[in-house]
Amino acid sequence: MPEKDYHNRFMMNPNDKNLWHSWLQKAATAPEAKKLTDRIVKRPPVEFYDLENDPYELNNLADDPSYQQKINDYRVKLKAWMKQQGDTGADMDINHHKKEQH
Repeated sequence: MPEKDYHNRFMMNPNDKNLWHSWLQKAATAPEAKKLTDRIVKRPPVEFYDLENDPYELNNLADDPSYQQKINDYRVKLKAWMKQQGDTGADMDINHHKKEQH
């Protein structure tokens, strides 16, 4: 769900002064730090990296035309695996979350 901010449990507790919170403090005054924290929270719908040449995953190749066939191949494999696992994607997460709240 790229339209929503990404968060995980390490980012959610405002009383836990962990590494993430130190990054947020720095991002308040440092544009380069803000760029990195935004990069984590604002996730694109597709990410595709050359881990050999870009081990820190800084250059997303998802929009590069030369990788579209490879990305599509992986998309097909992922959908087949999800179907085999009974994973309906975000719908499953949303419905599970709603059940926990009731």
